[in-house]
Amino acid sequence: MVAVVQLNAAVQLNDTRVQLNGGPYTEGAAAGGSSSHSVAFPSTATFPDVMVEISTSDPLASSVTWTTVTSSKRIGFRIDRGRQDQLSAVPPGVCTLTVDNADRDWDPDHGGTYSSLITPGRRMRIRTTAPVSASLFDGFVDSWDTIWDWHGDSTVEIHLVDIMGVVAAGSVASIADGTGDGDTTGARIGRLLDELSIPSTLRDVDTGISILGGHTASAESILQAAQTVTDTEAGRLHATGDGKVRFSERYASPPGSTITIDDSTSGPVGGPVRLRFDTSRIVNRAEIEWSGGTEIVTDTTSVSTHGERTQSTKSLHQRSYEAVALGEYQVVQLATPQTRLPILVLDPITDVTTLTDLLPVEIGQHITWTFTPDTGSAITKSLVVEGITWQAQGMSIGVTLAVSPNTEPTPMRWDTDNWDLDSWSY
Repeated sequence: MVAVVQLNAAVQLNDTRVQLNGGPYTEGAAAGGSSSHSVAFPSTATFPDVMVEISTSDPLASSVTWTTVTSSKRIGFRIDRGRQDQLSAVPPGVCTLTVDNADRDWDPDHGGTYSSLITPGRRMRIRTTAPVSASLFDGFVDSWDTIWDWHGDSTVEIHLVDIMGVVAAGSVASIADGTGDGDTTGARIGRLLDELSIPSTLRDVDTGISILGGHTASAESILQAAQTVTDTEAGRLHATGDGKVRFSERYASPPGSTITIDDSTSGPVGGPVRLRFDTSRIVNRAEIEWSGGTEIVTDTTSVSTHGERTQSTKSLHQRSYEAVALGEYQVVQLATPQTRLPILVLDPITDVTTLTDLLPVEIGQHITWTFTPDTGSAITKSLVVEGITWQAQGMSIGVTLAVSPNTEPTPMRWDTDNWDLDSWSY
């Protein structure tokens, strides 16, 4: 018997991934068999209302006018944003949107409904309006692929890249060496985005805590230069679901509130739970290159226990103590191996609360996951979202989240947040 199964809804971690799938369950026999049946969705299932929109404005306009794509024209989409783990750089996010072209509405060589909008570089977005408003992808058309099958039916695949693709295409050639000496990391990111005339409405940039020397022409693209700045900060650089360049500093607060996934409240686990304890993400020796040399930070206890595992970073620091602080930040997080969560399966489409939490999920957001085995106490893990993959086909929609253990240290802050001004006397 050969079975093809797509669960009504599931959250599944594959290696360091969490996957949410929504769709029908089908089962068929192998060659020679004849059995086939379907299982209907539960009456409590809630499916999101998805909208696809195409801009009629200039791609980088600060104010955009949108045209809604008729829902009957949509067939499906796949979105990939983010990275696999906290040790990787974030590549530009991509999306493939498939639309029905039976009446040639999407054919650039035919005067259809959308033909006047079919140009490479056109801005498009995918978002939900219910059960919660959420932006899944906002990017720019890289190509329009018109396809006819053997039966003459036509579809168009629209390939999009998010704003980090625009950043990757930009050159640093016009930036003079020495520019921006004394910049914070956030200010340097701003200078790089200025080279591309990216408006403030498409930026979400933290100040940063690291101070940099002047610009040097060692990078080939704006994205490479921005990634070196991000490595120096030990921050995050990516596009958000609503299409902004997001640069978060080292100790930035996570976006949104912590998502709670608990099998006692979100429904039973529908598949195996696999916890992995390994050495693949250990860093117990950090080499930080800065303008005056190289600083080395080592956790000798971890080295003696797990063997030496080095991470080298080329930073833009001008002061040795900042390079040391960066190395300490890396080693404190990663010198001790953490039990990681490879596989998790849930059924959130029958739980409106879980679906509402997951639709607007963003890179860097925290998840608290709890699983209760049949014997013994519950297992709870704190996770950080590193990457997001959405897939939709017909009435089926799912999300895969690449996650890492939440090992981010809590900073000590010297500020006025907790001052009680009312109790002061003068």
